[in-house]
Amino acid sequence: MKKYWGKGFATEAAKASVNFGFNKLGLNRMIAMVLSENAGSIRVLQKLILNLKRRLLKIIN
Repeated sequence: MKKYWGKGFATEAAKASVNFGFNKLGLNRMIAMVLSENAGSIRVLQKLILNLKRRLLKIIN
């Protein structure tokens, strides 16, 4: 459904999934996999990784 591409829905869903996994399920590790040709999904993962790094830095400092 291309009309929804680029609207941030996948990023928001991925953030919610990560938060649920860590905060509600108590996971200490999560794995994500994407197809190398799926640029949109790669970008979503890049955003998530940056967000997680920022959160870790806040915890450490």
